[in-house]
Amino acid sequence: MATTTGTKTVTATAAALFAGTAELTGRTFLYARNLDDIMSCKINGRTVEPGEEIKLRFSGVGTQTILAQSNGRAVQVEVQEVA
Repeated sequence: MATTTGTKTVTATAAALFAGTAELTGRTFLYARNLDDIMSCKINGRTVEPGEEIKLRFSGVGTQTILAQSNGRAVQVEVQEVA
């Protein structure tokens, strides 16, 4: 089992969300926590409120791009991937 953790800046332009320098191969889970105090963001089309954490589950086969976008100014998101 491999785990990668990192913090990403999410802006108003949608971009791929991952913990390290690239998406972890064969990942089965992605945890994401919005670290901002007041600004929400969208992760994979779902609104994530300030301080909220979401968990996405994958099959571990193939790849799936997860997009993140701020609903205003740039926000920090803590990301953990598990494969």
